[in-house]
Amino acid sequence: MVILGRCSVLFTLMSLFSSLFLGCGVASKPIPQQPVSQTKNAPVSHAQFFQRECEAVEACRFTNGRDAGLNSILEIVGGGVGCIDYDHDGHVDLLFAGGGTLDASTKSVGGVNCQLLRGGGDWGFYNVSSDANVDTTRIYSHGSTAADYDQDGFEDVLVYGYGGVVLMRNQGDGSFHEFSMFDGLANAGWVTAASWIDLNGDRDLDLYLGSYLDWDFDKNQVCRDRNGEPDVCSPNAFGGSQNKVFMSNGDGAFQLRTEMVQADQPSKTLGVVAAEFHRGDGVGLYVANDLLANFLFTRRGERYVEHAFASGVAVDDEGAANASMGLALLDFNLDRQFDLFVTNFESEKMGLYLNAGEDLFHYASRKAGLNRADLKRVGFGVVAADFDSDGDEDIVFSCGHVQYRPDIGEMQSLPVYLQNEAGQSLTKCIPSGSYFTDSTVGRGLATADLDNDGDLDMVGTSLFGPPSLIENLHVADKHWLSVQLIGTIASRTPIGATVELRAGSRTRIRQLYGGGSYLSHSQSRLHFAWPAESTSGDVVLDVHWPDGSTSDSLSVTPGQNIVVIQRR
Repeated sequence: MVILGRCSVLFTLMSLFSSLFLGCGVASKPIPQQPVSQTKNAPVSHAQFFQRECEAVEACRFTNGRDAGLNSILEIVGGGVGCIDYDHDGHVDLLFAGGGTLDASTKSVGGVNCQLLRGGGDWGFYNVSSDANVDTTRIYSHGSTAADYDQDGFEDVLVYGYGGVVLMRNQGDGSFHEFSMFDGLANAGWVTAASWIDLNGDRDLDLYLGSYLDWDFDKNQVCRDRNGEPDVCSPNAFGGSQNKVFMSNGDGAFQLRTEMVQADQPSKTLGVVAAEFHRGDGVGLYVANDLLANFLFTRRGERYVEHAFASGVAVDDEGAANASMGLALLDFNLDRQFDLFVTNFESEKMGLYLNAGEDLFHYASRKAGLNRADLKRVGFGVVAADFDSDGDEDIVFSCGHVQYRPDIGEMQSLPVYLQNEAGQSLTKCIPSGSYFTDSTVGRGLATADLDNDGDLDMVGTSLFGPPSLIENLHVADKHWLSVQLIGTIASRTPIGATVELRAGSRTRIRQLYGGGSYLSHSQSRLHFAWPAESTSGDVVLDVHWPDGSTSDSLSVTPGQNIVVIQRR
């Protein structure tokens, strides 16, 4: 294992031309906002946020095709954001899904190009879509996921949506080249969730693609709201589809091998996580379905076995299949096992499944306080991170309805911040920052350290409005560590690798997992934070790689970004 100190920065010639692109200027550190006024005895968040303004970001509005007047279920899915570092300069770049258009007269779906914004530091972002050769217009794009699938040191991006996928291979010179039409991925169908995963342990990353519904113009239906006005139909009005698996040939091309990971029932998939749920079982898949039971796949020999019902993660505590959408992986109760959080519909509880080991999970939503009336929201993108730097992972999810005129309430909704109370319960708080007080039709959500100050910020997307840049106002007296993993025996992007950090009397864990949230991709660096006063003695790091190997324990100094390279 090789440890490099603070991440080295590779500057490209593009930095000379940043001022030529649509962007936003350098901004000073904001004055911390006071927490918003709350009702008597309402809990106050430990975290504070500030919503940044940026012209280039605000211009990246999603196009959903509503103006065609079809009220189709396609236009309600929305779009997400990918947080990547495509040019390897140490700053997070943002890729926003563009969506598409609908034409009732020709019964055709068109694509609107995704927008790539290059991060320049100090909250400056610049639109470089044209120079980077980003062209996704042949699909109606929903989301993206990133990994170094060709193992050349640069993140490649898979954009997915209605019409299939666009695989943008990073050329390492600030530009991408599409390979999708030539690498076996051309007929992927309507893709609403995606994850990279090494399914057969050959070090080459494969793809699991989740599909939503059997929908096209000929199957479109007109549904009515309670006043008889046309509105979007429930997913129950359409048949399910089949998720697909594309295995890497090792030469940059893929072939369809869905039989490797296949359930007995159709899917209506809106979320997927690729992770090692139990140490020694290898990397598996958890799949969120809309109004159908969720899937859990674990490798058994040459194939993956679906066992969500046996493991307790298929349905809720009443035996009902939920309208599941967003997914997050976290160690909620600090027992060094990875738990699952699932966003669901307003008539359901958000799902919290605690990992009990031995392929078993316990449904813990009621115990954690997720059955409260004020949490009845239509949840979408979800992230879990230690936003308040107290040593446990908090949860944030975006919200917004799926009907233009809901029977109850409005289409717009507030996002939800759930403060983790030392792994015992979740408290709904309203942190400072307009993101948590202004209603939107929320969809995607991702985390990244956008300003490289040691805490995790967020990027959120809306079905109609502009995206949101949400700065976490860093608490200076907290310790933090950011870890980037590079595999050599495992895949270079080692999906399923787990990092354990021992600081003081507590061990914290994080995992580099594939997929997650909703239509969005968070920064691949793993983030730790903890109170400075809780540390006594060395801070020690251990890495468990997805091929089963373990790194030597390493003493590290807090307050830095480090790179860990797997030792051959």
